[in-house]
Amino acid sequence: MHSYNCIVKAVYNCLLNDAANVKNNWASRVKTLLCSRGFSDVFNNPYVVNSKPLMCKFKQYIRNAFIQSWQSYKESNQVLCTLYNHIKTDFSYEIYLDKVTSPALRRLITQMRTSGHILRTETGNYGQQRLERCCQVCGSGHVEFHFFTFLNVRPTLT
Repeated sequence: MHSYNCIVKAVYNCLLNDAANVKNNWASRVKTLLCSRGFSDVFNNPYVVNSKPLMCKFKQYIRNAFIQSWQSYKESNQVLCTLYNHIKTDFSYEIYLDKVTSPALRRLITQMRTSGHILRTETGNYGQQRLERCCQVCGSGHVEFHFFTFLNVRPTLT
């Protein structure tokens, strides 16, 4: 904190005091976040820490923790769309977001990739095991998966 702004400094010190006395405010939440991630020295000695390297290190730590959590969720969640698990194998920016210029088409592709669509492969199968989900559109008796729906089923317009 810069000493030239006495009001901001007074509010900041008040919040730090409240956080030290276990009162819930943004300073206490920042303290909890830093301490739970092994950065308690940053909160306890804020004037000693060089902020640029710290922010890079902390950002990388948070990103790695998210990726690890995301991978675990993908592996353990049986409900998560099988299409999503096939096409989203790593945590990275998706190039199609730049290549597809139509916002409507970009939204449709994103919905398909994240199972945020209303195809029956997602909405009509609750309560059934995956291998019991037969296509009700074509009547073939094939198990209804995204790949089958995209390649074989011709939608009927009503």
